[in-house]
Amino acid sequence: MKSVVFLSGGIDSTVTLAIALQTSEVHAISFDYGQRHIREIESAIRVAESGRITSHQILPVPLFRFGASTLLKTSPQEPRTEAASGLADTYVPARNTVMIALAAAYADSIGASTIWVGANADDYEGYPDCRPQYFEAFNLTLERGTVSKPTIQTPLVNLKKAEIVGLGDEYGVDFSNTWSCYNPKGDFHCGQCDSCRLRKSAFRDAGVTDPTLYAT
Repeated sequence: MKSVVFLSGGIDSTVTLAIALQTSEVHAISFDYGQRHIREIESAIRVAESGRITSHQILPVPLFRFGASTLLKTSPQEPRTEAASGLADTYVPARNTVMIALAAAYADSIGASTIWVGANADDYEGYPDCRPQYFEAFNLTLERGTVSKPTIQTPLVNLKKAEIVGLGDEYGVDFSNTWSCYNPKGDFHCGQCDSCRLRKSAFRDAGVTDPTLYAT
């Protein structure tokens, strides 16, 4: 059985990849959409090289031309360093919609039956395209609009970050290959942005040692 796995280089997608590898022939896909830094793409490559995947595609998607997100290199503002309620300033408009559509085209072309996405419960509030209802609706679109009718699988969608770290530890995930930081200090996580704070608390709560070194 073939599957397509979203691989961003972060904790969630890396653990999702480990799960997908248990049951399918994996074709990973990453996106260069104009994010603020290229470091996460480098991590995705490292994760892919350390796994038993069949192929790894890196697709350019010019979402940065539309702006409207501090996660994009065209934004004059950096992502917040403190958590905020409501829509996240790092939300990239329709990012998952565009990416899943491209992943569906890839899946349809190779006859893959599954598209794996690492959305999780911590993303519900700030990212509307990470909610269970969103994926349910998209699955209906894929059923009606593709030949291979791939289904989107979100094995982490009801899990918090600490639970995901614990699950990854059980699967033997090498977290040193993963990347989370929004405001990197060279090759290091800043340790201060929302994503770094969530990462640190997740490893602490899961009782797992984070092999990543922080600049601060």
